[in-house]
Amino acid sequence: MRAPKVGLIFLLSVFVVGAAAQRPQQPTPPALPGDLKGLPTLVVRVRDAMGVPIPGQALVRLYSNFTTVQLTWPTRDNGEAVFSEIPPGNYRVEVRASGYETADEEVLVAVGGTSYAFVNLRPESAVKPAPVPSSPALLTPKARKEVEKGLKALQANDLKEAEKRLGRAFKLAPGHPDVNYLLGMLSLRLNDLEQAKKYLEKAVALHPDHAPALTALGALLYQQRDFPGVIGVLERALVLEPASWQGHATIAQAYYAASQFEKARVHAERALELEKGKAPEVQVLLGQVLAALGQREKAAQAIESFLRRHPEHRAAAVARRLLEQLRAPREDPATPAAQSTDLVAPAQAAAASLAPLPAPHWAPPDVEKTVPPVAADVSCSLPQILTAAGQRTAALVENLQQFTATERIEYTKLDEGGNMQSTEAQEVNYLVFIRKMPTGDLTVREVRDGRRTFTSFPTETRGLAALALIFHPYYVDDFAMGCEGLGQWRGQPVWQVYFRQRDDQPARILDYKTSKGRLPTPLKGRAWIAANTYDVLRLEMDLVEPIKKVNLERQHLVIEYQPVIFAKRNVRLWLPATAELYLELRGGRYRHRHSFSDFRLFSVEVTEKIQKYSQP
Repeated sequence: MRAPKVGLIFLLSVFVVGAAAQRPQQPTPPALPGDLKGLPTLVVRVRDAMGVPIPGQALVRLYSNFTTVQLTWPTRDNGEAVFSEIPPGNYRVEVRASGYETADEEVLVAVGGTSYAFVNLRPESAVKPAPVPSSPALLTPKARKEVEKGLKALQANDLKEAEKRLGRAFKLAPGHPDVNYLLGMLSLRLNDLEQAKKYLEKAVALHPDHAPALTALGALLYQQRDFPGVIGVLERALVLEPASWQGHATIAQAYYAASQFEKARVHAERALELEKGKAPEVQVLLGQVLAALGQREKAAQAIESFLRRHPEHRAAAVARRLLEQLRAPREDPATPAAQSTDLVAPAQAAAASLAPLPAPHWAPPDVEKTVPPVAADVSCSLPQILTAAGQRTAALVENLQQFTATERIEYTKLDEGGNMQSTEAQEVNYLVFIRKMPTGDLTVREVRDGRRTFTSFPTETRGLAALALIFHPYYVDDFAMGCEGLGQWRGQPVWQVYFRQRDDQPARILDYKTSKGRLPTPLKGRAWIAANTYDVLRLEMDLVEPIKKVNLERQHLVIEYQPVIFAKRNVRLWLPATAELYLELRGGRYRHRHSFSDFRLFSVEVTEKIQKYSQP
């Protein structure tokens, strides 16, 4: 007899910002002052794509389409432009700097105190990241088997066996990024650079967050002397894998070749920290960069250190020539050495080296097991984040009384390695009503038209739309929270926050509906909040502890949001793009994936059209 189905219901979206892996104390959000005691200040911090203050000066223009405010200031040495006594409200910030694309972003200036805006500039030649699903498509067990055998053959340098296995995998899954990445690496081993480039570019197009493919593509572009292309690709790769010595070494070479020596120095030093003896020639590159910056003594010390430890290394001849040049008498010791054209960093080796694929697993790790990196030089104000995020959420409720979308639902059963065992999918019309009750509660009602039951799966998911409301002031005290710092998500600066259900408050977001009633379910998780507008861009959530009453050992939910513009209302709202739920229930493993498109807002004039939707 089959076990009864368990209903997973998100009642309300009420997350709050959290700190680190320890449980933080719950601060009280500050109340907005009744009158303005001095207008706020806006500090705009201009950085490159990896969050480092840009060298040189940028011009920052602050303007508004709704007021007469229009001010322009240059950045100071620390990359900041300061605008004093700015009326609170929504603004736009335009930033121009030589060698970078012009940035134009929305900024929210909060009431009172100082607001901060972070603008990350992209080099003029950079490749713009495409929209990406939260995870790549699943491989069938047969395709996964061929991929694993092809990878083992590549690791053993058995290129004939690798070609056979990966060719079979490509026939089974031509649109999977891992398959194209491995075929690209095979082509590199066969010295077919053009074919390798095609495969690697396809892997990145299929999944722009595929860090191994980005790193290999950047090194390949370096071999082809496409330095702007290298910089654009590897800036993206290093956001995803900041500890990749290959990525730092190759982008340092590209910046050196492009005469951007300060940026080359930063990456060469980081590569040297990370390579752990795998590529000692990076120290020679650092010496070249320091010499080009006029730091001749430091450059000579770096080269001498390399030669003492590696006198027979293939880069030793280049190092000795550079050291002779550095030790030659000069009238001005600070004069930069001539830029060397000798290649010393391992760009070719980095291209051919096989970066490991992500370890197969059926679900992402718990939020407390991995903490994404944050900027070391930026502090964050949790009260300001809560206040501004609460304002954005309240405005969302006012604008979003009811909306419809097209929803694709995929339920998949997985094995321990994340391979698909069975799947069901359907596409439905999805309608959501959001209402504010006199008590302050928010009610969220979902309607799906044309929906059928997923008979092979023990759960179904309802109420995901409610999670868009997580920072509403009515629910903010349900969670302990704290700010981890300023991070990045898809190239955007974000406040990275951790939250956890408070023990002294009821769990009001998630229920499991069973034959014996509903089980309130405490959650913990992390949110990525846009640093300039305080919109929620991404959420990840786990159970505080397993739910033994329904044999639920693990639950991990990932929701990504997208900006949706409703031209007739002249509003832009951040609404769910995808939601992925991973469950370990009664010994089985499952993934529920919901994706949303074709959003529309409705008003009371379209009551008849709304009524045609049937209640599930």
